Amino acid sequence: MEASEAKTPETKKEETLQPPYGNVSWYTSFFELIRTRQFDIFDKERIELNIIKGSGAPPLFTGIRFLGLVEDNGKTTEKFESLRRTGDEFKQNLKKVVEEAYADLFAKIVIDKAKPETLINYFMERHQYSETTAKLALKIFVYLCQEAGIPISPELTTPIPKPKTEGKPSEKNVTEKGRKQIQHGIPEGMHESRWGNEIIICLKKGDRATREKLATTARKLIDMYVEEEET
Repeated sequence: MEASEAKTPETKKEETLQPPYGNVSWYTSFFELIRTRQFDIFDKERIELNIIKGSGAPPLFTGIRFLGLVEDNGKTTEKFESLRRTGDEFKQNLKKVVEEAYADLFAKIVIDKAKPETLINYFMERHQYSETTAKLALKIFVYLCQEAGIPISPELTTPIPKPKTEGKPSEKNVTEKGRKQIQHGIPEGMHESRWGNEIIICLKKGDRATREKLATTARKLIDMYVEEEET
């Protein structure tokens, strides 16, 4: 009788890490923070307590994982420790981190001659990012290159114009005291909450739990985009 073939556990599929995107100030705060003390673990909890709360914590954690600074459980690496420096030593160590993390990008694109749309298309095609996320990824990449002293095209430092948004056909723009407002009808049984002339939310009357849940989500989204504007 032939011996049965031993069963081996299923191989875990290797996770593909995605390049950083979000707010440049997150990474500035991160580099400043890790110089103040040593961390053996730097996970999402530490990020929320020290840098950014809510929806910003996961993309920042993913970003520093992509750079090889922490493992999936938050355990810090030698690269993390190498960035607890200042001056030329920090710049040299960061240069190595960036070049290794973005090796595929550097192999395919001549960075000191690249146009913004070239890199945006790269992030969209290689990493399946939306155009908006790809532009945020470009911002972080440019920032990291500048901090590391990596030569880049002057065009990459030119602010990217934001696309113009058009109102829906059913919306009518009117001017009141020099400001544009949107005329709309309030659905039956709903209550209108308004912040200035730009944010309008209709919530169900009397349903406090739903209002609080939607308000929390709205605050997170607003905070994320306000932070983006500040970069």
